[in-house]
Amino acid sequence: MYSFWIMPQATKSKDGCINQLKIAENHLSGNYEEKIENYDKEEQLMIYLSKGHSPNDKYESYDEILMPIGALLNNTLNYQEKNEVIKGYGLDDEEFEERMRDMCNLGEVIELEALEKGTKKGTQKERIRKNIEYVRKMMTKLQMTFKEAIQFLEIPEDEEKEIEEYFKS
Repeated sequence: MYSFWIMPQATKSKDGCINQLKIAENHLSGNYEEKIENYDKEEQLMIYLSKGHSPNDKYESYDEILMPIGALLNNTLNYQEKNEVIKGYGLDDEEFEERMRDMCNLGEVIELEALEKGTKKGTQKERIRKNIEYVRKMMTKLQMTFKEAIQFLEIPEDEEKEIEEYFKS
């Protein structure tokens, strides 16, 4: 049985390295009955790829395996660039191309969702930061209590708790 581990963001110095790990049974003690049948010995192949590897530079060995995998997993290449690399290695049937297009589109959707989520979170943190500043100014310049300032600014209850934590510390 083989297990493949692909490290698509390896350092430049490890780019193109393939390491093999083997797991074997060693009997150390106790009653042991040797089985005639051979059991699966697990082997792991660790494949290290760097995002900085240019599709124009061939790997010293196993290029026909490493380059297509590297192109597929490289998030700096667009669909067309990936497709050119893949076709250059003879992997150009329609089903493969369709699946690669789906994978590229899925990656773009995930990236956009993450960007949107990060932007929303950043906007919320900025709003809370500004509300903390407004509450602090109202408390010092207008001699309001924390509750009076919160009510005056009509701050939502969920944000009120977060702002209150700031003033407690």
